[in-house]
Amino acid sequence: MALAVAVPVAFFVPSLPLALRLLAASALGLAVVRLLRPPLSASTRIAAAAALSGYAMIPILGAALAGVAGVGLWLRRRPHVRSALRRWIVAGLAFGIASGSIVVVMGAEQPTGGFRAHLYAYAWERPLLSNRPVAALVVVLASALNAVGEEWLFRGLILQQLKSEGLPSVLAIALSSLSFGVAHIRSGLPGGPQGFLLTTAFGAVMGIAYVAQSDGRPFIVSAHFAADVVLVGRALVL
Repeated sequence: MALAVAVPVAFFVPSLPLALRLLAASALGLAVVRLLRPPLSASTRIAAAAALSGYAMIPILGAALAGVAGVGLWLRRRPHVRSALRRWIVAGLAFGIASGSIVVVMGAEQPTGGFRAHLYAYAWERPLLSNRPVAALVVVLASALNAVGEEWLFRGLILQQLKSEGLPSVLAIALSSLSFGVAHIRSGLPGGPQGFLLTTAFGAVMGIAYVAQSDGRPFIVSAHFAADVVLVGRALVL
């Protein structure tokens, strides 16, 4: 259960001074290595620690590390592409597009006013991302890495860890979803209190799909990817 608390903390640390960020990143990395237990491999624990430390220092770096780790560790056993699997992917894309569109219609995509500034952390990014074709490519790549990385962290690690500790599936889904929602409050998309509610609800659906399906990864990753494309695309390109 401590892991469900430790992970979203990393998303709040970047607002601290550099010295405190370094201290917090080191502490988070050590904590995650200790909190994650077998049967998770040592490489998985190290990758999770590196991703959370990256989030604490530079959020974009953490997202990239989590995405690469998710691809390399969590998605390395690819299921055979069957018609049923294709339907789950299509269903995930449709659900993600609908979810992102609802957030946009509600006007909740940038309630804190800070997400664009969060993306433009460095001056050199502004002219680069002002080029629409480049920005569109960044949207697709960033959405893919973020979707895999966050699903790996919140469903593949936190939810699985809670279940391995003996918690009922309903409680494990609820706690992992709350952890997911809290992580989006400061600079998530959507963010703020309304974003917390929306992302917690989205996380609950992802958690249910992950537990209910024999292999829920195709649905949850495609849904998360599609939602991110809609929201990040609106923030950067539109």
